[in-house]
Amino acid sequence: PHFEKMLYINAQMISNYSDAYKIDKNEAYHRTVSQTIDWLEREMTDNKGRFYSSQDADSEGEEGLFFIWDKSEIESLLKENAAEFIKLYQVTDTGNFEGKNILNLNQSLQTYAVENDIDYDALVTRLANSKRILWETREKRIPPLRDDKIITAWNAMMIKSFSYAGQQLNRQDYLEIAINAAE
Repeated sequence: PHFEKMLYINAQMISNYSDAYKIDKNEAYHRTVSQTIDWLEREMTDNKGRFYSSQDADSEGEEGLFFIWDKSEIESLLKENAAEFIKLYQVTDTGNFEGKNILNLNQSLQTYAVENDIDYDALVTRLANSKRILWETREKRIPPLRDDKIITAWNAMMIKSFSYAGQQLNRQDYLEIAINAAE
């Protein structure tokens, strides 16, 4: 995917994944909604509760630099969990984007767990820990610029999406974020 993050696209994604979770209770859909909302709260919300319009694709003048990884960097950071992470996210020495790697999950974690005869919950826990380590490392990089325009229509879409996700996932905190943004 393109590295630029648009508010309206994330609003649609939250609604769609909330719908998908409502239909079949797949935890991957729930996790996608939660992780997207966590990112929006952390990166795209101002101190009054309003949502910024977008995050740029470039940092330090290079597209995607903030988001891409060297295989050796992942191996160094994740140590004993690196091999599994590299396999699951298709990380290679040559990369899949200008010599580096965009992490690419092309199968569900449930499928991976079954095919590799490993405990699904333990896999989710290991990956969450690995992602946390990578996130903490990435936070030391120069981030892409954020467009801090507050676009009413896009904020309305996001308020609706937070409200819907709050109802579908039974998350009062999402409803409170929506109410705060609306106010």
